Amino acid sequence: PLASYLLVRLGEPEKTTKAGIVLPNRQRPNEGDVVAVGPGEVRSASTGGVGGAPPAVAPVAVPAGHRILYSSYAQVTKFELEGLEHGLVREDDVLASFDPSAAAVGPPEPSSLLAPRGRVVVRVDEQSLETEDGLLLSAGAAKEGGGGGAISAGIVLSVGKSAIEGEEPELAAGERVYFRYGDEIKLGGAGGSRREKYMSVRLANCIAKV
Repeated sequence: PLASYLLVRLGEPEKTTKAGIVLPNRQRPNEGDVVAVGPGEVRSASTGGVGGAPPAVAPVAVPAGHRILYSSYAQVTKFELEGLEHGLVREDDVLASFDPSAAAVGPPEPSSLLAPRGRVVVRVDEQSLETEDGLLLSAGAAKEGGGGGAISAGIVLSVGKSAIEGEEPELAAGERVYFRYGDEIKLGGAGGSRREKYMSVRLANCIAKV
């Protein structure tokens, strides 16, 4: 892959037990295993030139071998490679990643999710409400519906690197953050009983912290 694209294996090879039983594929939609990553792309606030620092290339922050959860709106270029479906996914479309060896059975634990570059993973407050189209709103914002977008809040679980190379994110795990917009991370659970809501939020959409 080139630039900030990731080569992702979207299909798992079938597994057969010694007794000849074929085990079903446990991989969920919008999920895949990273096979290789591109060298990265220029993500610098400076364009270089006289008196300015040269543009900096930010390497892809998601390592090969991790499993990613990516946006349902991502434009994935899919193709078959060695008999399995693969795809090219932009790093900007990755919502979270995790080590698949830590989640061999069932969905990953929220604490194992790692935020990609330019994003944070947030456990949304219980009092938040959800609209019919899946947008999560805080109770106050849902009632007021003021201009500029609804405001939600939650606890930061993981912080990715800044979208601008050389800058440090202004958030840390454990802090309470207020934000506008985000992508829900659907983890499921035993019998689909997981009640907590988790979101991948761009750092640019975070507006305050406590």
